[in-house]
Amino acid sequence: MTELDNQWFGKDMVIMTKQLKYLLATSWFITLFASLNINMFNLGIPQISQDFHLNSSEASWIASGFVLCTGISAIIFGKLADIYPTRRLMIIGISLLAAGSLIGLFSPNYWMVIVGRMLQGAGAGSFPSVSMVMAAKFYPAEKRGLFIGIVMSSITFGAGFGPLIGGYLTHLLGWRVLFALSLFSVIGVPLLLKFTPKETISKGQIDILGAIYCALSALFLLLGIQTHLGFFVLAILFGIIMIWHSKRCKDPFIRIGIFKNIPYSMSIIMVFLVNLTHIATFFVLPLMLIHVNDLNEAWTGLIIFPGAIFSAFAGSTIGKLTDAYGPTLMVRWATLSMTTIFFIISILVGQSYIWITLAILLEYTAYSINQVAISSFVSKILDFEEVGAGMGMMNLFLYIGMAIGTAIFGKILTADMGKWNPLNNSDFYSYSNAFLLLSLLILSVLFFSFIAKRTAKE
Repeated sequence: MTELDNQWFGKDMVIMTKQLKYLLATSWFITLFASLNINMFNLGIPQISQDFHLNSSEASWIASGFVLCTGISAIIFGKLADIYPTRRLMIIGISLLAAGSLIGLFSPNYWMVIVGRMLQGAGAGSFPSVSMVMAAKFYPAEKRGLFIGIVMSSITFGAGFGPLIGGYLTHLLGWRVLFALSLFSVIGVPLLLKFTPKETISKGQIDILGAIYCALSALFLLLGIQTHLGFFVLAILFGIIMIWHSKRCKDPFIRIGIFKNIPYSMSIIMVFLVNLTHIATFFVLPLMLIHVNDLNEAWTGLIIFPGAIFSAFAGSTIGKLTDAYGPTLMVRWATLSMTTIFFIISILVGQSYIWITLAILLEYTAYSINQVAISSFVSKILDFEEVGAGMGMMNLFLYIGMAIGTAIFGKILTADMGKWNPLNNSDFYSYSNAFLLLSLLILSVLFFSFIAKRTAKE
């Protein structure tokens, strides 16, 4: 046994067990802010846009900047947690989140809001990944599942209540209070100092250069979508440099070799598309409900809430159905459902929000099924030693998909491309066009699911 093992499982077992419970509660509280910041801020975007006179493309950076930094941060902090004390990393994450919150709270202009959101994302990305390492370091094997399940329930809670909290706070107190809310995360600092066991620094290194190349490639891709096509050249250039660097690095930020597994590569594309369309939906939807249906932020949050809360607490049932019917069938069913829902919303733009509420309830459920089923499929097609890296890579592309989704559809809402769906009779055809495109994008997941199934080892 190591010194840490003796500390936790020696004669003071009862005392330490109580300390473990307090550490669990602290981790749940801190991780909650990662989920809340993803799910509540979309409700504040219309008001921020109005205050700073932003178009939809500019406003999309409020969401895409956050999720891009969250994805890169999650990978970096996950690797750092294998080397440095988790308490120190959690406190760094809280500091980044709090710094971003202060900048956003007092931001005099749009660009300071973006800086604040990106710093928030860099901090929030650390919480779930470092919490997973805490489970492995401090909890006996038979208790780790409990720790992970409870901590991850904070993400479920944030996903369910985030839109409702964001809508009501924005309507009653204004969008700046959303930044102020995240300042409560600093409560976690003294709790971490008190309840986290002492750790030592381990030997190891992380691929900082690879992370920088990946971040720059994704950033220039977003800039290419939203501003000038010339940025695509830089995105491709840094992507090539990243691949070249990864092949020469002992422990690269992105393991290129894993993409030789065709079913895994198809799964990455599916995760990318599913999350691109889902996050784009909840970027476009609040703007549509406020501008087209003339609802306020509180009502908008209330419309999104039933779908969010239902899907959040349906996870165990979805998992059981995936085990019973197989991930491939569930992915195809959920994809067809999302395709149909987006097409129906494209027709219903300008109609009663009651139908939109029902459609969103079904979309959230289908999205959750896709997430669970694709993750289950990936866990089965990778070798045991590849699962950790494979899941980490999948999460990175999940966040990149979210960032690109808001960028693309922010641009689409500002472009005058005429009416695409003849079945929609409203004058707000940019929203109808957006949902029609979402239906086509998500439909392509079926194609990749067939390739994944066909090339998977029996």
